[in-house]
Amino acid sequence: MHFFFHEVKDTSCPVFINGLVHDKFMSNGADVEMNYAWHWVDKGELAPLPEELWLITKDRSYSFDFRRAFNGYIISNRLLSLMDKYGTAGWDRAVLHVVNKKEEPISKLDYYFLRISDGRVLSDVIDLSESNVEFRRNGDIKTISHLVLSDEIDAEIFMVNDLALLGVLFCSAYFKLEFDKNVWKGVELIPENKFGVAKQLWDQ
Repeated sequence: MHFFFHEVKDTSCPVFINGLVHDKFMSNGADVEMNYAWHWVDKGELAPLPEELWLITKDRSYSFDFRRAFNGYIISNRLLSLMDKYGTAGWDRAVLHVVNKKEEPISKLDYYFLRISDGRVLSDVIDLSESNVEFRRNGDIKTISHLVLSDEIDAEIFMVNDLALLGVLFCSAYFKLEFDKNVWKGVELIPENKFGVAKQLWDQ
């Protein structure tokens, strides 16, 4: 059994991040487009992340431990410290300063922006004999109402190389055992076979 990171809405834990990320502070950064080679390129590979990034936000405060955003993940230092014990230590990352337009910190937590290593984006790991999926005419997966992943996956934290699961971060049962020893905010780990139900909540 595998699990996936599911964002939970709570006080100071908005699902939508009302701001933008830049490689330097700018007072109007929440409204300035992210035109950076480390964020988006038409062809080729993304540039490495800078050592530091600034999230300039219009939100008042943050206390979440995990959010999917900006083609990566915003993760608290305490959660990342746990994840690094399970294979994420080599992933591309940057210190993330989370501030308002006055450059005032809006969280008591320290954050990082994390981008997954290509070696942990796994292909052909969906057990199609056990999963309930709907395909498009071109053969791509359209929807997943019941998901089962291969038992042969040996990665502890990973993504699946399929558009229907774009950006979804999965983990092993071993990682979940350690995760459950702590109290986290704004994130929970849900069994893979509940993915269809959680996807409906994401889309609301």
